[in-house]
Order: sequence, then structure tokens, then C-alpha cells
Amino acid sequence: MRRLIPIAITGSLLWGAAVQAQGPTAAEREAYFAERQRALCGPPLVMPLDAVDTALRHRPETPATVDADAIYYDGAAGRYRFRGDVLMQRLDQRLRSEEVRYDHASGRVDLPFPFEYEEAGLALTGERGWLQLREDRGEVVAGEFMLDERNIRGRAERLELADAQRSRYEDVGYTTCRPGNEDWWLQARELELDREEGLGTARHAWFTFLNVPLFYTPWITFPIDDRRRTGLLAPGFATSDRHGTDITVPVYWNIAPNYDATLVPRWIERRGALLGGEFRYLQEAFSGELYGEYLPNDSLARDDRWLLGIDHRGRLPRGWRYDADINRASDGDYLRDFGSGLLETSSSHLQSRGRLRNRWNDWAVAAEVQHWQTLDDDLRNPYRREPRLTADYQGPFRAGQPRYRLNTEYTRFALPDTDADRPEGERMDIAPRVEWRLHRPWGYLTPAAALRHTQYRLDDPVPGADDRSPRRTVPTFSVDSGLFFDRPFDWDGRPMVQTLEPRVFYVYTPERRQDDLPVFDTSRRDFFFDGLFREDRFSGADRVGDADQVTVALTTRFVDLGGGREWLRASLGQIHYRRDRQVTLFPETDRAADRRSRSDYMAEMRSELPGGVLAQGEYRYNPYDSRSEQGAFRLGWHPRPDLLVGAGYRMRYGDEGRDVEQSDLAAVIPLGPRFSLIGRWLYSLADDNSLETVGGLEYRTCCWRVRAMGRRSFEGAGAEPDTSIMLQFEFTGLGQVDSGSTDFLQDSIYGYEGDRF
Repeated sequence: MRRLIPIAITGSLLWGAAVQAQGPTAAEREAYFAERQRALCGPPLVMPLDAVDTALRHRPETPATVDADAIYYDGAAGRYRFRGDVLMQRLDQRLRSEEVRYDHASGRVDLPFPFEYEEAGLALTGERGWLQLREDRGEVVAGEFMLDERNIRGRAERLELADAQRSRYEDVGYTTCRPGNEDWWLQARELELDREEGLGTARHAWFTFLNVPLFYTPWITFPIDDRRRTGLLAPGFATSDRHGTDITVPVYWNIAPNYDATLVPRWIERRGALLGGEFRYLQEAFSGELYGEYLPNDSLARDDRWLLGIDHRGRLPRGWRYDADINRASDGDYLRDFGSGLLETSSSHLQSRGRLRNRWNDWAVAAEVQHWQTLDDDLRNPYRREPRLTADYQGPFRAGQPRYRLNTEYTRFALPDTDADRPEGERMDIAPRVEWRLHRPWGYLTPAAALRHTQYRLDDPVPGADDRSPRRTVPTFSVDSGLFFDRPFDWDGRPMVQTLEPRVFYVYTPERRQDDLPVFDTSRRDFFFDGLFREDRFSGADRVGDADQVTVALTTRFVDLGGGREWLRASLGQIHYRRDRQVTLFPETDRAADRRSRSDYMAEMRSELPGGVLAQGEYRYNPYDSRSEQGAFRLGWHPRPDLLVGAGYRMRYGDEGRDVEQSDLAAVIPLGPRFSLIGRWLYSLADDNSLETVGGLEYRTCCWRVRAMGRRSFEGAGAEPDTSIMLQFEFTGLGQVDSGSTDFLQDSIYGYEGDRF
């Protein structure tokens, strides 16, 4: 099912856009996991199948050599009999036995005595049998086999080789454990392995783990490589205070290379049987996913529960593109009851949107319809856009020449009938802009001028006003400038450079009365370091903030000239206001900050050091009240793919006191090649309460892995804690039984990927 990605330990100030400590590259990760697999599993059991050109086996002229104590030849029949410590070799094929009978014309080898045989991708031993060396066929009695895929091996009373890709076994034992370490076995009356399809099929099979028979099945298919295929996916088992026992048995249907579907039957002890599903499709002109869940007569809610989603995108002639994202739930508690992840369970609105767009040279046009489903009855419904039309122009950039932009928008804003007390209507917004970018190696200067005209046609005027067609036109002038100073130096023999980059940004926007304008989709921007250099303190077209202000900031960087890595970047800045700000979102709003001559101090820092260390922070300080207003600090260490440690702290103070103060610790720590500790602790310092505690232990061998985890979480003030247990078993080359722990760890510990074998 589709997932929303939750907040993470190493996130930005709002903990939404996570930042991972600079760790190994993709190539380094692949090499590390390959070495990790060799450490646990040892060298490959057999030569890889792609190590030789197997087509040469089918050619009669490919020579064979034989070393034996005695050779007998029947010239009339063209047959050889070799006796006494026979070693026969042909290309990559190698055969040892006490006696070998060979028909030169057909290439058949008869083996009346015990033998050993190996070729690229296969190794065999048996009591007796025959092999067709040119056609990769044969039959073995009382034999043992080893394949190159995932260290597959086993023993069978009878073994048939149909060709190089397909084989059949009777009274067989199958495992991927190394010789001498037989932790699990699949015992079957019949087994077929199809290496071309990457699929194994067993009939009348028992699965035994640590010498304990666990289950019997009359028929089972399982993958022997990583390709997708129809069949049962990993069933999930979990238990929690909220749901009781929770069992999921997903079924995957590989319909075609460009179509697939997943059915997810789920039984929840305290609620009932839920059926979920997802259908994915891919065509040259369009693609998408359909997903949904349905729970008839929820035992706790006493009602039917459901979730529906459609995510479709495609291309039309003449460069047009379109997309549709539709999401609906039966009730506001659905995501909280059945969703996973902090963002998903705390979502207050579900968005549904359809969009059509195109681009010609420097122009981009779009048409959009947007609706919302409000999940919290205490929240106001967002305005619907029915429709929103935009046409934007952005001219090419040429150094030293003006660059022109034009943004135009028409939107019809509507509300459900339950919000009749709020204004509805249409808005037209036009915003031309011109700027000059004058850049030199030592600095830059970017003056700009913009004009914004916004006009409305309302069904009813804003309360307190009598104009159904208010309008507003306001210009904005800005100048952005900066200088670059650098100082080369040596640090422990490493060539470095330090920069000093002062920056001055001036904005002037005259005051325009805007109290008679509605507030459809506009809000006051959060104030972070980047906000020091914005021309408008509001997002959206319903308000343009008046401004006569100068931002002064300083940035310094320490750069490794050898590797090009920026080891440290630190910035500090503040806005100086030349007059009070008058424009607000609502007339009754009177913000003391808009009467101050200076803004809060804003600082940010990022340090990326060798060894996978990342330190990052953002901080906001109020000089008038001498207190911290907002901050987030993170420290991460990710030196190798299986080791990840992160610590974070964030706080936000409101006008009436402390709103949020939290710490977050997360770690995945290996204890040798087999054990790993996993943990996360999210703690509210403001409430002196743990929000989420996760702890687990993982143990792995070459052929199986187990992960046990416990989680205790709080959903909000006054809520009872929910305790759940997640358990995962994975059997290499057979499948896994997972309670969802892998997805949970990837969601909650940023950078966690798990092992790749």
C-alpha cells in the first residue's frame, strides 16, 4: 500500500525534510554489503553461471580431456570406458569417479559408481547416474546438489536435469545454509527449480527450523532470485494494545511486465476482517496506482470503514501532461486507527487534485481542480479551487541583461455548504517582475522591480466591508548584494580555504489597505534564515506585506580544496526595519513583532566531516525578550551502511509560553557481524513524557535472520499509550515473515535501509 513518509530524527527545523549524515556512496554500499555477505557466508559454493560461455558446451568440437588408470575403447560402437581415479574435463565441466563410460557420438556419460561433477552454476555428487554433457541434461540417484543462486543446496533420492535452467528433484531436502550449518530445511516429496523464471515449486513440503517442524503445505512456490513474481508475500504478525492480534497475508499478482496487483487480507482481532489492495499500471502514455481498503462493520466503530485512492498521470498530444490524485476516507479517524507512520496518522486533511499542464519555450500553463476532505471536525475546511488557471513566463538568463518574469493566476474559491459564513468568489492575480543579475568573481548585485495586481469578484463582501469587487495594486523594489572574500590555509597538511560572504538585501513595498480583501489561501510564512531574504512575509496573493527593510547577514565556509567538500558553513543574519509593518492577515490581529525595529537573530550551521559525521542546526533568538524562540539541532554519524547514530533537539516557543520542546535519539549499532541493536527515543521535554520508544535486536546468519522489536507510543495529550510487538523472520532463498518492522524502521530512522542480502 502507498505510504506517507513520517518525520525523522535528522530532519530540518520542522522535522519534515530529513537530512542524513553524509555516508557511503552507492558504490561503497554495494561493495560493503558484498563483503559483509562473504564474511557471513564464506566463498561461493560453486562457480557463477555467467563465468563461462555455456553455448560452447553444445558444440561437438569442444574438446574433452581424460586422465585415468586404464582406458578401454570399443571402436565399432565408438564408446570409451575409463577406470581408476578418472578425471574428465570439458570446458568448465569437471567429472571425477572410479569408472566413467563415454559415448563420443552422443556426448553421454554413464556413471555406475559414486561420482563428483561440477560446472559453472552447478555442483553434483551421486551414487550413480548419467549426464549429457553437450545438452546439460542428466539423471542422478541419491545425489547432493549446489546452485550458485543464493547458495542453494540440498540432497535428493532422485535428481533430473532437464537443461541448464530447469531441474526436478524427488524426496528432496532444500536449504540455503552453508554445509555444516543446517538451521532450516524444506523437505519435499517433489521440487522443481526453474532458474530462467527464478522460481521454485515444492509439493507435499515440510518446513523445519532448528530441527523443529513448523508447518506443512501441499504446495508452495518461492523465489530463488530477486525478480518479482506471483505468489504470497511476507505475511505479517503483530500485536498491540489498540488492535490485539493483527495478521496480514498479502498476495502479489504479476499480471504483466507493466501491470501488477497486490491483495492484502488483514484480520484485526478487535475490529474484524479488512481487505486492502493496490493495482499498478504502466503504459507509454500513462501510469498510476489504484489502492483501497474496506472493513465491513468495524466491531469498535459499529460502522463500515474504508479508504480509497487513485494516483494517475499521463501525457497527451502536443506536449500536454495531466495528473490526478484522489484520496477519500470513510471517517476522520480512519488514518489514526489503521494508518502507519506519524505523518499519516496525524494528517488533518486529505487532498484530491486534478491538473493539466504544458510548457512552450519560456511559457508554462496549468489548469487545476483541488478539493479537501477535513478529517478533524474542530478544524476549518480549506478552500476548494474550482478551478485554478495559471500562465507563467520566465525569460532566459543572460549575464548583465534584464530578466523578465510574469505570473498570472485565476482561481475560483468555494467551500462546502457548512461554511456559509465565509466568503467565496474569484480571484485574478497578475505579477510581472524584472531583475538584473550582475555577477563577478568577487561579488554580485541583483536589483529587481515587481508589481502585483489582485482583483476579486466575491459572492458576498468580506464582513465589515461592502465591496464585492475589491482590488489592490502594489509595487515592490529590492536589491540583493554580496561580496566574496577567501583565505587559503593548510590544516594538518590539507589545503583548505575559508570564505567570508557578507550579504545585504533591501526591500521596499509601500503600504496598501487590504482589510477588505478575503483570505483564501494566504498565511504568514514561518521565519527561518532563508526568510531573511524574501520580499514578502506572506505566502499567497491575498496579502502583500508592506516593507522598508534591510537584511544584513554574514556567511563563512571552510572548504577542502582537495576533495571539494564543504566542511563547515555558518550564517548569521537579522532584518532592520525602517518603519512598522501595517498589513496583517486580519484587522483584529496586532502583532507586537510588527512594531519592532529589528527582527529576531537567525543563525544556521552545517558541518559535514569525513567519516560520515554531520552536524546541523538552526536557531532563532529574540533580542527584545532575551529568549530563544525556535531552534533545531542535529548530530548524525553514518560511517558505514550498517551503522547509523543520530541525535536531535528542537524547540519552539509561542506568544503564550513554550509550545514544543523535544529530543530525539536513534541508532542502529552492529555488535559484530551477526548482532545489531536498534532503537529510537522521542521525548517531549515540555511535557516530561516519552512520545515514542522503540527498541529491538537483530540476529543474522548466512541463511536466516530474525528481528524482534517493541514499540510504545503516545498519540496525544490524555491518550493511553499503545504498546506493540513486531517480529520478523527472514529465510534467504525462501521468503520472510514480517510484522512490518522493516517499513517502520525505514520510516522512523532516516537513512536505515537494512541489509541487502
